[in-house]
Amino acid sequence: METAKTTLSDDEAWFVASRWQQLAGEHRANHLRILAIVAFYLVHLVQHYQPGGLLKSDTPPDQIFHVALTVIVAGWLLMALTIDFSLRLRIFPLFTPYVTTGLDLALLTAILCLGGGQASPLILGYFLILILSALRFSLPLVRAATAAAIVSYLYLLAMGKWPHLFGDRIIGVVPRYHQIITLLAIGITGIVLGQMIRRFRAMAKHYAERRFGRTTDEQ
Repeated sequence: METAKTTLSDDEAWFVASRWQQLAGEHRANHLRILAIVAFYLVHLVQHYQPGGLLKSDTPPDQIFHVALTVIVAGWLLMALTIDFSLRLRIFPLFTPYVTTGLDLALLTAILCLGGGQASPLILGYFLILILSALRFSLPLVRAATAAAIVSYLYLLAMGKWPHLFGDRIIGVVPRYHQIITLLAIGITGIVLGQMIRRFRAMAKHYAERRFGRTTDEQ
């Protein structure tokens, strides 16, 4: 008669542990998402309504961009609140982090297409999204987020290079070496975050082995 399996393999144990950490990480990432959206939008409001004040700008206020940005931010916050509600109910499918990360990248790219383009400081948002992806302790997610961020930035480069393919919309562009540095930085950031997750797994395994060894010795 076969005995029931009572222990988990390393991969199975890591999957169970990482799922709990992904749930907690999704909570943290979502709260940080809301904080970042609100903070950046407040900066925009100050710059829009007081262009000659604390945040001096040479660019005159653009009402059309302001309205479009407000709509995108409202939708972004609605998504974040929906995710928060789902997580509180413990509704957390495996694809949730991929969907939220993809929407983050898509909405950020939409904002960049509407204002500033490649020259916008919001380009740094790509790096924030990559960091948020690492909070879920999922190496495939970090890889997917890195690839998607690179594709999103390449979309901006294509839009600046061939505006006639995008409805003749003109966006801010930067020199070629700026573009290359940004692409390399996005890729290397993803690699570093992936290595951190690998090290976390190795550290957790090492800790478990040492603890199990001590328990065995005591017995």
